[in-house]
Amino acid sequence: MKRYLPSYETCFVCGKKNSIGLRLSLYVENGHIRAEFRPRAELCGFSGILHGGIISCLVDEALWWSSAVASGRLVVTKDLRVNYIKPLTLRKTYLVEADRPDPDGEIYLCRGRITDPTGSLYAEGNGAYSPLRWGKNRNPDEILSYVDENGNPLAEDKIYRFEITEATGP
Repeated sequence: MKRYLPSYETCFVCGKKNSIGLRLSLYVENGHIRAEFRPRAELCGFSGILHGGIISCLVDEALWWSSAVASGRLVVTKDLRVNYIKPLTLRKTYLVEADRPDPDGEIYLCRGRITDPTGSLYAEGNGAYSPLRWGKNRNPDEILSYVDENGNPLAEDKIYRFEITEATGP
């Protein structure tokens, strides 16, 4: 069952109030972070071919959320590497996916990919993510919202409740 993740309103990738953004709706399904994405013409580099920077954004967002869900904290990208295998084109919907990360101390190592509905691989990436340390009184509802691509609230049974946990250590 799909359980949708929250978004940060003005995020270029997942923000629903960013008028030039991708408005990606990410969800957890079978332990993986996933999202469907259909390229728009204004995101292309060459005619009809999605710009590589957008592909990197998509991979990074899925890996970021994989690390955030696993750590229970918001994270920052420490390293991101993307292998571009085939061009992503218009008029096709793609699946962006990230696996569960491997924790390495305070760093979360993630792998992900972009495929088409037949499973054909278009891009793959890996990254390293470091959890942020938050103050004791930080409420996740102050910074994240559970809304659909139109900004309407999602029903409680449709969301993955992301809870920011308190950092430990120095």
